[in-house]
Amino acid sequence: MADTSWMARFGARLVTNGYAILPIGPGTKKPGRFQRGGWADYPEWNRHAERPTTEVEVATWAAWPDCGIGIVGGAVAAVDIDIAADAELALQIEALARARLGDTPALRIGRAPKRMLVYRATAPFRGIKRHPLEVLC
Repeated sequence: MADTSWMARFGARLVTNGYAILPIGPGTKKPGRFQRGGWADYPEWNRHAERPTTEVEVATWAAWPDCGIGIVGGAVAAVDIDIAADAELALQIEALARARLGDTPALRIGRAPKRMLVYRATAPFRGIKRHPLEVLC
């Protein structure tokens, strides 16, 4: 049976498109590594923010079961619209973000109508958190 992890499916494509990535443990939102038959924390993950991801790393991580993908911040920013109760408002904020920041094909919809728009940043910057809207980097 083929591995259908996010890393196996999309890791190489993200790196080809210029993104630095890192492995995310299954069912979590934090960097992880698969060792000795199980998932563990990955305390050295921040080294991936200092250099491009290698093909060897992607191939290794793609073999890890259920490996998720994290996109390293800094040169990447995301507008995270965490509005679940009002779908129309979430769509209006998305339209406003696209009008101000430009269009992006990188859209993630988790639990609709929550959504996240991903952009490239010309320079790293600190994120902005004003719940239910966050700009992550």
